[in-house]
Amino acid sequence: MLLYKDEHTGCCCYNSANSVNNIKSPKGEELVFYSVAKILFLLKGKIVCDIKNNTEILEERGFVLLPNSCKSTVQVEEDAQMVVIDLHKKMNFCHLFSIEMLYNMNKEKTYSNIYPLKVNEVLLDFITSLIKPIDDGLLCDFYLELKQKEMLYYFRAYYPKEDLLKFFSPVINNDVVFANLIYANYSPTINIQTLAEKTNYSLTGFKRKFTKTFGIPPYEWLTREKAKSIHYDINCTKMTFKDITFQYGFSSQAHFSEFCKNVFGATPSAMRAESINRIIV
Repeated sequence: MLLYKDEHTGCCCYNSANSVNNIKSPKGEELVFYSVAKILFLLKGKIVCDIKNNTEILEERGFVLLPNSCKSTVQVEEDAQMVVIDLHKKMNFCHLFSIEMLYNMNKEKTYSNIYPLKVNEVLLDFITSLIKPIDDGLLCDFYLELKQKEMLYYFRAYYPKEDLLKFFSPVINNDVVFANLIYANYSPTINIQTLAEKTNYSLTGFKRKFTKTFGIPPYEWLTREKAKSIHYDINCTKMTFKDITFQYGFSSQAHFSEFCKNVFGATPSAMRAESINRIIV
């Protein structure tokens, strides 16, 4: 049982979009996926995937990539259990092997078809270990980001690079490089215009590219990321509100307080007071 559930669900880092899903579907059901790239792991049953006009039959312990910005349809042929994980965070396998390396390999070898893989024992243990926490509602962005890193490292450790190239080929493109540039240049005080300049896009082109890659507009994403950092500093540090105001580039403490009321529904003082009340000695 998840303890202090209200604290988890009330946090700005709670992933209400459910970027990890444990799905049980009866025979005959049709599922449609869209927006950000996802990996679909089939633990039980049999499904038929229609992805970018490619049809793939996936059987137990198979997994497949669902690319971003395209409609993917799944027809359930036998009662199925699937775990579907979004790939909207920075993607890297480890410090010695990055997604950009696959991108460079992809320039020399072109793969247009969807390339399913089989779940090995290590990956199976990882996926099944996710089910209970996810069903309990443990959907914290911090937790989910750690789990994505763990999953990518298992790919790096247990799957040949050629298989990884074929598997990730639909998303190993300029979108991945663009996303990693965003993460490399992001700071809580950066604005959309500056990010556009750092990625060599016009403002209009940047907004279009960002929304295609991340699934949400850049202003919404920047506000969300900034809110996470502010939420932490209010609740988990002793920084004064004056220092937080200065650090995040607010014009005044009144402006900072207004931001908190709009985003969190409470003033900084009320948030910190509530945080102190949560401490159990």
